[in-house]
Amino acid sequence: MGQTRAGAAVAAPLNSEIMILLRPQPLQFLKPLLAACVFVVSSAVASALNIDNRTVTLETLTKTMETMTGRSELMVTGTGDPLPGCIIHLDSPDA
Repeated sequence: MGQTRAGAAVAAPLNSEIMILLRPQPLQFLKPLLAACVFVVSSAVASALNIDNRTVTLETLTKTMETMTGRSELMVTGTGDPLPGCIIHLDSPDA
């Protein structure tokens, strides 16, 4: 038994109690990594565009998550890098 400053006896912790305190929680190390990934994805894509069974013509498209469904077309007429930071999902049976 250990002593406190006031002189009262204190029970020493058992080895199993110490092990429980020191044991890391499962997957705790992934929380900061997941938070960083969410931040990067949310800052990379600023808006959303859904195209369903139609044709859209744009000069450029920036930081947009686009979903194309059905028989859709996206015509990008800009030069250089007309789609910086974009994510395009082709979600149709004939994509």
